[in-house]
Amino acid sequence: MDLSDGLSGDLPKLLSASSVDGRIELARLPVAAAVRAHFPDDWLELVLHGGEDYELLFTLPPERLDLIKDAANEVDATITVIGRVEAGDGALVAVAPNGSESVVAPAAFDHFGDRA
Repeated sequence: MDLSDGLSGDLPKLLSASSVDGRIELARLPVAAAVRAHFPDDWLELVLHGGEDYELLFTLPPERLDLIKDAANEVDATITVIGRVEAGDGALVAVAPNGSESVVAPAAFDHFGDRA
């Protein structure tokens, strides 16, 4: 699925439909250096809840990862592993670089929200 409405808005849909939990490692999220530089206090919020990321999100069995990475390399695409899925009921858990964990509430970019 595409992440045009933000990771925390789109990933829970995939998790819920598949009856699994997701664990994302915040340090592994692909974030442009310019985003970190221009939004030093807000970049994580933007990555999790912002829209128009132009990234694709998918899951696959770990034993298929090398196959997918090889195929991506053939077309100059990048694959970034940001976490894993496990048995559960659709929860999204963020793992910080220090190992602390927190549940991420689903929140999507609102295209028609208040712009004031």
